[in-house]
Amino acid sequence: PRPAPPVMIYLRPWLTTSGSFKLRSCQPVKFIVSSIRKPSMAWLSVTLITHLTLLVVPQGVSASQQTPEVNGKSNAQLTTRCSSIWLNDTWNDTLIQRFRGCNIVEGNVEVTSLSNSLPYMPLSVLANISEITGYLRLENLGNLTELPMPLLRLVRGQQTVTKTLVFSESRDYSVIIGNASELDKWPFPQLQEISSGDMLLYDAPKLCNVDTIDWEDIQNRRVNGVVTHNVGRDGNAFCQACKESCGGYCWSAQLCQTRSLKSCSSACAGRRCLGTGVFDCCDSQCVGGCYAVTDNTQCVGCKTYQNSNTCVDKCPSLDIYDSNTFQYVPNPDARYILGSQCVLQCPDTMFRDGQVCVDSCPAGKYSNDSMVCLDCNGVCPKDCVGGDFNSTLLENLTNCTRIMTYLKISRRYSLCYLSLEECH
Repeated sequence: PRPAPPVMIYLRPWLTTSGSFKLRSCQPVKFIVSSIRKPSMAWLSVTLITHLTLLVVPQGVSASQQTPEVNGKSNAQLTTRCSSIWLNDTWNDTLIQRFRGCNIVEGNVEVTSLSNSLPYMPLSVLANISEITGYLRLENLGNLTELPMPLLRLVRGQQTVTKTLVFSESRDYSVIIGNASELDKWPFPQLQEISSGDMLLYDAPKLCNVDTIDWEDIQNRRVNGVVTHNVGRDGNAFCQACKESCGGYCWSAQLCQTRSLKSCSSACAGRRCLGTGVFDCCDSQCVGGCYAVTDNTQCVGCKTYQNSNTCVDKCPSLDIYDSNTFQYVPNPDARYILGSQCVLQCPDTMFRDGQVCVDSCPAGKYSNDSMVCLDCNGVCPKDCVGGDFNSTLLENLTNCTRIMTYLKISRRYSLCYLSLEECH
């Protein structure tokens, strides 16, 4: 028999085009859909759609994606952004590949519940991470002795983990290391800043030099921002003092801590720095330090927005004032706001609300065919699921302008079926 034609499934916010799924990375990912011989089998369609959703976009943003190109240059100068990273006993090569090469994690990093019998995990997937916007959680690490994140400089703490422990009151933590009995090396010896949230260290007896790290420098001068319990201390069998050239601040006996806040000149006015001189200050748009002084293209992280490889306080507006014509005209350098980035256009799966890219239009607005949010004229268009008419359904149909299935109204012995077109 002739095979049934392939089925095209339309699924928001992931749109299909010619057998591809358009992800937030704007890079098409191929997929194969088996033909459905009985489209009436709604449960099969739902199962298939659910499966594809989980398969293609497991955590919202497809990991290990480069920022969209703008005039031949990437928004972040080859910066690779990814969604939250989670590693545990269930890791596999496919999962690792999704995160390989990631520099900026827009979310959280969790390495938890590792078995002592676990075979070698390719932890090199963490080696390129320089910034985490959420929290870093390393717990229950089994017999792991090291977990290298040598480039990590900034943890923003926009998301935190709330914990209440027998040795501490409830706190919001953005960095946690715990139940790591064999861990004897600091994962992040280049860490410059924890922007928000406290730090929790517990049950890591071989993790030394807790007292020789200037945590106030890392935590923006916050006092008592680190909670410790059963960790390595100077003088025990595992720990050694800093070498003399470290000036008393080190991550290990031979690895000095580079302080970038408390050692700065008063001329820096609270900004981080590369030295103690008045001309060693980072640019005001930098967060987490910098690689060159007074240069907003050399920041560890951007305080507000990142436009191409530059940290700025706002993205270029969509319109600019023309002093010759005395009116606003389109800005050729206009950028839209996508999180903390300035981008040439919003991803195909997102809506444009003014200058901002959003997952859905806000209340009082609807989207047109170009995915642009517009003000509603009266009641906003609203799609609803119909069914057999009753009091519960009536409540769910409030302000509906279109019923997507059917509406069945029974009055005594007469039945009325309303089609889609009749339900506007």
